[in-house]
Amino acid sequence: MNMRKLITPLVIMLLALTGCDNNDLLQSEDKVNEQINGRWKKIWASSSEPYVENWKLENGTITINRTVRLSETKDTTIVDHGTYSVVTKFSKSYINITGLSSEDLEYWDLNRDWTIAEVSNKSLYLSTTNPQGAIISREFVKN
Repeated sequence: MNMRKLITPLVIMLLALTGCDNNDLLQSEDKVNEQINGRWKKIWASSSEPYVENWKLENGTITINRTVRLSETKDTTIVDHGTYSVVTKFSKSYINITGLSSEDLEYWDLNRDWTIAEVSNKSLYLSTTNPQGAIISREFVKN
């Protein structure tokens, strides 16, 4: 076989893989953990939501704080703790959340595998499928 025919596609593929700024291929679990560690503020679909929700991801521990404004003078804060682990595959990374127990945080269970659709030093975007099959997503900005 002609060596040029073999090398040319390999060089093109290597340039394509290394030339992407947001390259998610072949990331290590340590690298993804480093990227997601920190404090993240949840972005709500509506600016009129009466909640402020922060997630703290730190070395396998997750803490969720949600402050709910009940009135002009009264707030209540819900705090929940759990654990997480990161799994990386060839082109995708996942975060598995377990141990959250507050029924007040969501109408469905947050304890599940979430796809890390995007992560940078400024934003985090997670998605999953709920038990009924609907796609659920969460978007965060770094605090």
